[in-house]
Amino acid sequence: MLTFCDSMAYPPYVSAQRLLGIPPFLDQQGAGALMWLYRALAYLGLAAFAAFRMLRQERRASQVEAV
Repeated sequence: MLTFCDSMAYPPYVSAQRLLGIPPFLDQQGAGALMWLYRALAYLGLAAFAAFRMLRQERRASQVEAV
């Protein structure tokens, strides 16, 4: 939401002092992108873990059938 917002989500931040010289709107968009990235990585990690477990169980089942 912050990444694609057309206005500042927190207007008092516009008048705050800039530590790195990044414009407030760009800072807001960057923060939104970072939050999206961390969330996507968390979901990707969970999906990879679930897929690994499912494939491992399937492999065990096929080994039992082969015996």
